[in-house]
Amino acid sequence: MQKELMIEKVRDYLEKDEWKYEYNPSKEIIRTGMGLKSKLGHIQIFFLFGEKGYTVVAYPPVNAGIEERQETMEFITRANWGLKNGNFEMDLSDGQVRYKLHVNTQEQEQLPELIVRESFGVPILMFERYGDGLAAVMMGFSDAKTEVEKADRG
Repeated sequence: MQKELMIEKVRDYLEKDEWKYEYNPSKEIIRTGMGLKSKLGHIQIFFLFGEKGYTVVAYPPVNAGIEERQETMEFITRANWGLKNGNFEMDLSDGQVRYKLHVNTQEQEQLPELIVRESFGVPILMFERYGDGLAAVMMGFSDAKTEVEKADRG
């Protein structure tokens, strides 16, 4: 599938659902954000387009402190266990946590709206589900095992 068609389909979906977004044509990136019900408050969401598909990356405005990074890594590892679509990651140099999901469109002639909607929605749902626990661990108020168990019970 051509990159231009992927960009058009994602923009069509966002406009149809009345999302405010920015498109940078020189970098071929779409950026939007969303307020969360979790203690993280907000996430930034980016669509990064390539020749074989696109990647959705979402991250909150806070990073894990140096002393909380080990526990945050454990939280992410525990949260990632069994996830079927995407995963949490952490940049060890600055403590930024993100959720990343890739959509391979290499063999596709069309990009159904359902795929766009799910690729956009999954990172949001993951931050809604794990956001309070992630915030507690990133701020040093709780431990990874306790918080992931709470989120998984739900």
